[in-house]
Amino acid sequence: MSQFIMCSCGYGWDSSVSFGTHECRIVGGISYGPIVDSDPAQVYGTTVEVKRANFDKFANLISDQFNHGGAKYKLLGFDDREATDVISSVFGGESQFDWILGTMMKYLFRFKNFQREKDLLKIATYCYILWLKQGNHIKGSHDTDTTK
Repeated sequence: MSQFIMCSCGYGWDSSVSFGTHECRIVGGISYGPIVDSDPAQVYGTTVEVKRANFDKFANLISDQFNHGGAKYKLLGFDDREATDVISSVFGGESQFDWILGTMMKYLFRFKNFQREKDLLKIATYCYILWLKQGNHIKGSHDTDTTK
């Protein structure tokens, strides 16, 4: 039976993954854990402890995606819109979400074919953009499906 291991650097992983000793990557006070490549043939455990220990890393990687995208897709003269907003308005259908959903599907297919981390980060980034476009960030209550 595997158990959750927490390194003194703050990085956590399932004990079924053997790193032995490792050199930790700490950037901006955030531990990016052992410098190793994961085995693409292995499926790793996702216990609540693993999720909790690694969520900040995931959130920071997504933050890098949308900050970089904000620079790439900025529209001069528009303080409240970027290229994604214009594309969604023109090609997004009645809801203005269709283009984003189609783009997410493209990355889902790419992930299925190549299992690349960057495609998962792009999907998560578009989920965040869609969450914002739907106005969820200004709602008083949220449909989180976490009530028992």
